[in-house]
Amino acid sequence: MATPSLARNFYDQIVNNPDPFMAIRRLVNSNPPTLESDHFDCKLEHQDQKQREKKSKELWSEVLGGFANGGGGVLIWGLDARKHKIDGREIDAVCGEELIANPRALEARLRELQRQATDPPLGGVEIMAIPVQDDDSKGFVICFIPDGPFKPYRSEQAGQQYYIRAGDTTQVMPRSVLSAMFFPRYNAVFNVRAELTYKQIKTAIKLFPNPSNAGSVQLILSETTTFPVTVKLYSSSGSIIFQKELYDFYNTILTDKLPNGLYIISVEKDGVVESLKLQIIK
Repeated sequence: MATPSLARNFYDQIVNNPDPFMAIRRLVNSNPPTLESDHFDCKLEHQDQKQREKKSKELWSEVLGGFANGGGGVLIWGLDARKHKIDGREIDAVCGEELIANPRALEARLRELQRQATDPPLGGVEIMAIPVQDDDSKGFVICFIPDGPFKPYRSEQAGQQYYIRAGDTTQVMPRSVLSAMFFPRYNAVFNVRAELTYKQIKTAIKLFPNPSNAGSVQLILSETTTFPVTVKLYSSSGSIIFQKELYDFYNTILTDKLPNGLYIISVEKDGVVESLKLQIIK
């Protein structure tokens, strides 16, 4: 059985709580603070009712695509998160609430919008209204968005862009990551009977710590790797920061001069590329 994701555990802890409304409310100004992350996001309804429908549709489409492409996550409508300085870094932390008017109506609307929000459509989404006890007119709406099995997902109602969740933001996917999702890592191989087959190549690379604030990361290659291999480090915009050939299974990559953000490390051998996301947080 697969290990439940962080998002799955977080969602279940709230909805299975004897008082899920208070479980969400306790996230506000908690100690330690509840931070937006790769698997958690907060949204408020737009104040202008004329714009609310349009903005909710765009936000829902963007978040669905971002979490589906990035490992899954939990979205809570009705919580406010703002930048807080924590250990010298500006990070979005839950700091307030603006309860949703008629949360059951929003739940129904999100279910309706889900079908056209992404291409391909994303299944397995769970949405639950959490009203104030004895008052259905206001409350929160919590959503579980799974890791999508058919990546990449395009957000149809948010500019038809491909989004990915990175830290406390949902951003347009870098070209290198999008390319890796679109083109499977297959390599044609001829056997001794001159029979054409296809074998999926997995380099099984590992990267830690990730996220990293240590000034360096360890890149470990599979024991079946044949050398040399080429490693490349890309910025979130797709620019190559450095490139070198490796001849060892254990490698140290210095990150002390890299600013905070999302990076892509790729390892290439015989035209086959294996890529991993790297988050730098100092």
